Amino acid sequence: MKWSELVPWRQSKSAAPAKREGDPFFAMQNEMNRVFENFFKSTPSTGIWGSDGEYAFSPSIDVNDSEKELTVRAELPGLKEEDLDISIDDEYLTLKGEKKFEEERKENGATYVESSYGSFQRVIPLGVDIDLDAVDASMKNGVLTIALPKKDSPNQKKRTISVRSA
Repeated sequence: MKWSELVPWRQSKSAAPAKREGDPFFAMQNEMNRVFENFFKSTPSTGIWGSDGEYAFSPSIDVNDSEKELTVRAELPGLKEEDLDISIDDEYLTLKGEKKFEEERKENGATYVESSYGSFQRVIPLGVDIDLDAVDASMKNGVLTIALPKKDSPNQKKRTISVRSA
């Protein structure tokens, strides 16, 4: 390849632009752009910065649909049952919570404070009728499990769900 072919401003107007698909530098630039975009969108603890500038925790959710029930599992490390607000109506399961952590220690005359705060809200569309009176939620080792038994007749009321320790 000639040097003049590598310099785009020296190419003739009729020359086709170089293909960038196989260019390793183009691929590296795309990867670096993706890394920087993800870095500023999220934090290592799977949270995101909200539009108001506050940190918003975003837990991982897994929904399993079997013949008799829906099972929702949410990873909520560091949260306790009292930090959660779970409600269900005829169309949606809503999980709300706030993560609060603060640790203070003193070493060699210095005080170190580490804190972490974040709130989240996840709304899960159900798509099936749920027996609201039979819904069960438990939390063990930072994993919330909600069993939502299916019902044949429609439900028109709303209920708050309490979480028990497993």
